[in-house]
Amino acid sequence: MKFYKLGQALAVSNSNDIIIAEDINKSGSKVFYVKNIVELDKLYDSIKNKHWYETLKENCPTRLFLDIESETDVVDIHSLVEYINNSLLEFLKCKDSMLRPVFEVLDSSSSEKSSYHVICTNVYFANVYHVGAFVRRVICAMIEQKVRYSDIDASVYTKNRMFRVNGSTKFGSQRILKHNKSWTSLLVQYPQPSSLDVFTCSEIDNTIPCSTSSHPEELFHRDQNSYNGWTTKIIKRASEKLSNSTDCQLLTPVFDWLDHSLDAQLQINNQTITSNGQLFVSSHSRYCQIKNGQHRGNHVWFSIDLNRRIVYQCCYDAVCQKKQCFLPNSEETLTGKKVISVPSDCWSLWDQEWDKHEPYISNNKSTVNREARKTSNSNKLNSYQGRDHNVYYENDGRNGKAYNYATETPAKAWVVAQFLLARQRGQPLSDLANKYCDQALAGTTNKALQWLISDGLNF
Repeated sequence: MKFYKLGQALAVSNSNDIIIAEDINKSGSKVFYVKNIVELDKLYDSIKNKHWYETLKENCPTRLFLDIESETDVVDIHSLVEYINNSLLEFLKCKDSMLRPVFEVLDSSSSEKSSYHVICTNVYFANVYHVGAFVRRVICAMIEQKVRYSDIDASVYTKNRMFRVNGSTKFGSQRILKHNKSWTSLLVQYPQPSSLDVFTCSEIDNTIPCSTSSHPEELFHRDQNSYNGWTTKIIKRASEKLSNSTDCQLLTPVFDWLDHSLDAQLQINNQTITSNGQLFVSSHSRYCQIKNGQHRGNHVWFSIDLNRRIVYQCCYDAVCQKKQCFLPNSEETLTGKKVISVPSDCWSLWDQEWDKHEPYISNNKSTVNREARKTSNSNKLNSYQGRDHNVYYENDGRNGKAYNYATETPAKAWVVAQFLLARQRGQPLSDLANKYCDQALAGTTNKALQWLISDGLNF
């Protein structure tokens, strides 16, 4: 099957499918193929000018891979691979594994640029983010030991990353990525391993890995008194003006219920929030609701959809990640995560704070109408929305996608939070939405927004 949008390809793919992206012009436009490996191999052989990339799925076991390049110096690729190999052996030793890493180096260097892809074909991590965590640990070690690390591209461990395959060039380039083995044997997420051969790796500060293009030097700094001698770097932001910054005590009843009812053993100090409002919380518990039993090795973790107030228990185990779990009181299923039915009264503090209004900012209706006419779907736009007409912000943030006619009332804290998250994602906002963001960043008194700004997101 062939698609022109990645989202469509992801929606129809299953665990046996591979998603291939193909460059179709210099601007980076792509088409996507969703097929099994046999079908793709036949198609690849039939193409004269090859511009293929493997699309790395978010929740899929992933081989260790690195993108190495330099435009200024010749890369000593053999010494670099040896260093990575030794680091990986130490990691495997800590995991009680006797595996001996097998590395393959793909070369697309020219006289102007050194460029390599390095793949360890027999070591798999839980997903791309865990690969990134391991590579960032390696870079931190290189920084400590004053070993050259600038040739490693640390920005490639992100959601739905596309990684060029053997025998392909970028569109408009003559540099072919070369290796004497077949392209099918040098993919990052094929073939899939057994669950016993998949490893997890936390960040060097013991937090859960997530999608990030930031370099380790931007994320961590040396601290001899902290875990592993590194700690999360404190980023200065506008929210430092807040005088009442707080931990998210509004979620304490939810956390307490999980600990008492499931023996979740939550690591409350190990949380990560995404720009889509997903909160990830680590756990010391090995009891898995998906497996309905105890894991011998990995711990479980929890994902909390703050927008919908839904708690999921997730697992690093490859078998659990593919297992179908029924939704509560429904015949529908989810793959790789279990909905935990937290009592509604546990969300009371959370709801009460988010339902409070922020100070009113007056608005010019004619300006709103002019902005609305700029989109093809003007009926979806209101004074509190951004200019992306596919994004909805209902006044209370929870009652679906109904059009909100309230143009003369102050925005609720929840609505302002959606603006802040949209700004974090880089989505354009209306002038009024930006004013509410700036007002909150300058010093909101709302405890929920204080937590989001000061502790949740890096504004």
